[in-house]
Amino acid sequence: MPQRPSRPCRHRGCKAIHRNANGYCDQHQEQAQQAKRGSAGQFSAWYTTTKWRILRKRQLTAEPLCAYCAKAGRVTAATVCDHITPHRGDPEMFWAGPFQSLCQTCHSSDKQREESRR
Repeated sequence: MPQRPSRPCRHRGCKAIHRNANGYCDQHQEQAQQAKRGSAGQFSAWYTTTKWRILRKRQLTAEPLCAYCAKAGRVTAATVCDHITPHRGDPEMFWAGPFQSLCQTCHSSDKQREESRR
């Protein structure tokens, strides 16, 4: 099996050459994984609370169809209660919304692409 091509580390200022899949040299690999886990870890537990499940169910009952699909003229059942404005870990924004109903496909592709531009 061929080896990955050597490339520079993605860590700012690091000039180390590596073959790791995540783009970081051995020295910065663990640091990058911790940063990734830490950013989601602060609020990811909120999605497992009873309060969130009730809020999600209320949203999907009020708006059972995907908002993005509806704009495109498609009828698709929504399965995700999405924050229209990214909460970025702010508890007040997380619980207050505003929310929209999306299908998993739109939430995982169109919405994520939209948020990465902000």
